[in-house]
Amino acid sequence: MANSVEIQLQKAIEMKGTVQDFSKILTQKMNDLEDMLAYYVRAGFPEDIAATYHGGYYRPDRAIIDDLSKDMQTRHVDFLDRVIAQLTEAKDQK
Repeated sequence: MANSVEIQLQKAIEMKGTVQDFSKILTQKMNDLEDMLAYYVRAGFPEDIAATYHGGYYRPDRAIIDDLSKDMQTRHVDFLDRVIAQLTEAKDQK
C-alpha cells in the first residue's frame, strides 16, 4: 500500500534537508582537509610535498566537490521543492 500523502510530504521535506546538509558537509570536509594540511606543514611536513599535493590533488578535487555541492544546493533542492509543492497540493485537495 502506498504511503499517505502526508508521510510522502514529510519524507520529501526531510530529504531536502538531508541534501542541503550533505552538500554543506562535503564543503566543510574539504575545508578541514586543507586546514589539516596547513597544520601538518607547520608541524614539519615537507612544504614541497604539501604544495604538490595541494596543487595536484586537493585543488582539482576541491573544484569537483564545490561544483557538486553547488549542484546539490540548486538542482537537487529545486527538484525536491517541486516534489514538495506537488505533494502539498495533493494533500490540500484531500
